[in-house]
Amino acid sequence: MFSGFFLKYIIAGFFAKFFASFDDMAARIPIIAHFAKDKKGRIAFCFGNLIAVFITVIIAYLLAGLLEGLKNIHIFTSLLIVILAFVVFFDLFGKKKDERVKDKKKKIIKKVHKTNNFLKLTFVGFIFSLITLLDDLIVLAPLFLTSLINVLFIVFGIFVSTFIQLFVVIYFSEKISRLNHVKEIASIGLIILAVLIYLQVL
Repeated sequence: MFSGFFLKYIIAGFFAKFFASFDDMAARIPIIAHFAKDKKGRIAFCFGNLIAVFITVIIAYLLAGLLEGLKNIHIFTSLLIVILAFVVFFDLFGKKKDERVKDKKKKIIKKVHKTNNFLKLTFVGFIFSLITLLDDLIVLAPLFLTSLINVLFIVFGIFVSTFIQLFVVIYFSEKISRLNHVKEIASIGLIILAVLIYLQVL
């Protein structure tokens, strides 16, 4: 029962990160294509991404502190996730985000071509990953409105999801690039997550 109780927090962290970042996976493929030419590039991108996720988690945790004291927090959390699902589905901020990502993508690819330094490659991967992770804060922040021990399990779930996504994007980038209805899949996943949180299953 003890392990089952904490398992729900791991699952919540896992699926929150997975579906919040699902629509961004395709955006990372052109960058990955340049990083993944050798082992050093792949490791550098992974380190950069993990650092970006770590910083995003810290920011989300700090934002959660501002939400403390709210009643029926599970309803509020569900509502935020539903809003993000509609934003993703209708691509409400798509043009601005795409322009920002494309602009950074061009600069990043030029930097990747120019450098073979591990730290510089890591920094480049970090910056690009951080840009695509910013909207994840909407989903992650409310999850941290729980005890510290539960937060640790949520963070564990987030990083398990991150490792799986990195593996999939690096080694199956061609298949992902051909995947249809990415935004629809992400939106449905977020809606399901919102319902589970609303019903307090997670």
